[in-house]
Amino acid sequence: MTLFAGLTWPRHTPRLLLRPTVPEDAPAIHAYRRRPEVVKYLGHEELDLAAVRARLEEHAARTELPVLDVSAIDRSSGALLGDGVLGLRHGGAAPSRREAMRCSEGWIGYCLAPEASGRGLATELAGALLDIAFSQLGLRRVVATAYTEHVASRRVLEKVGMRREATFREAVLTREGRWLDDDAYAILRHEWEAVQSAGSP
Repeated sequence: MTLFAGLTWPRHTPRLLLRPTVPEDAPAIHAYRRRPEVVKYLGHEELDLAAVRARLEEHAARTELPVLDVSAIDRSSGALLGDGVLGLRHGGAAPSRREAMRCSEGWIGYCLAPEASGRGLATELAGALLDIAFSQLGLRRVVATAYTEHVASRRVLEKVGMRREATFREAVLTREGRWLDDDAYAILRHEWEAVQSAGSP
């Protein structure tokens, strides 16, 4: 049993229903994660159906640093539009404090089908992942990365309150032989709480 076991589902955003990804979602996820234009800025190449299933199985099997896969469902049509991920990691600390920092931080990622892009749904998905991380799991800090030239993804992270902490120059080599800069984003729980308060009526 992981820290995710106590979460309640489904979760709702204005236009999405979020629930844990199940094996039966693999074909719908494969339909967009096999497309070159979708995986251009992801950490993997086009996935076949077996690779999608293997990825979900690998995440589900993790116990030391668990990973939660969620499916994003269109509330109006019931179609699976994308997926997100929330992983846990140990926070940095002096040796005497390492146990207290176990699984105190998280990282998020998200992916949408092309037909769902450009409508603000990625922002809803990323925001929901942060809500799970901070309000449900009580994490201290959450991080994410986006290639510098992937402007849309950087905007999503900034819209949910994350700030750019660093740019790693020419950090990733693409299959086309191009070196890409990679931006690191983060947000602390008290920063996220301030963002939520500022958005309250």
